[in-house]
Amino acid sequence: MSAAVLDAPRPTPAGPSQFPGEETIAEVDFVTEMKLRTWARQRYCNAGAREPDWHPVILDEMRRIDGEVWA
Repeated sequence: MSAAVLDAPRPTPAGPSQFPGEETIAEVDFVTEMKLRTWARQRYCNAGAREPDWHPVILDEMRRIDGEVWA
């Protein structure tokens, strides 16, 4: 997969949401979201090595992986 996945559209939140990041993730189409999550799993790194400008879906997936490690 190319690095273009990092350039996926970053929608702006429409308003307050019940869950953090929900509005951003909900705005990305399913195929793009799966590509972003796959990219995150293939290139997982610890929290200190993550770039803050990565797509919110990538950061969300890496946080999920963090939780799996200790589950």
